[in-house]
Amino acid sequence: MTSAHTLSEFQQRIAASNKPFEALEPLGGASARVRFTGLFCNEEVLWDARVMTLEAVLQQALENGDPPPIGPQQFIDIGADGPEGRRIEIGLHVPIIDEPTIWKTVTMVRNYKRLRFGRIEWGQGPLFPA
Repeated sequence: MTSAHTLSEFQQRIAASNKPFEALEPLGGASARVRFTGLFCNEEVLWDARVMTLEAVLQQALENGDPPPIGPQQFIDIGADGPEGRRIEIGLHVPIIDEPTIWKTVTMVRNYKRLRFGRIEWGQGPLFPA
């Protein structure tokens, strides 16, 4: 579980950056890992987020030997709390995961009122060949 000490350290570090997130991987590709704070179950948490394009989700499924999704939808998938924060995967119908996309994603997660464990899907994704 993420400790209050870890959350406090992160908040201090991020306050000086003028960004609501910390990029743990370079932005501008098909996926990125970032950390940011927000509320979950009425408690402040540190999100350890993997943000991916839906095309990256398809590629990951193929590499894992899973059946390719047909027209996957955008999603948020909330997992367990870990030493780096609460895990969350986010799949978006965007061409790349760049800084403006991360800013919007942080805002979306912070404003979403019905976050829950597991996968939440919305919208129509691109149609991938079967």
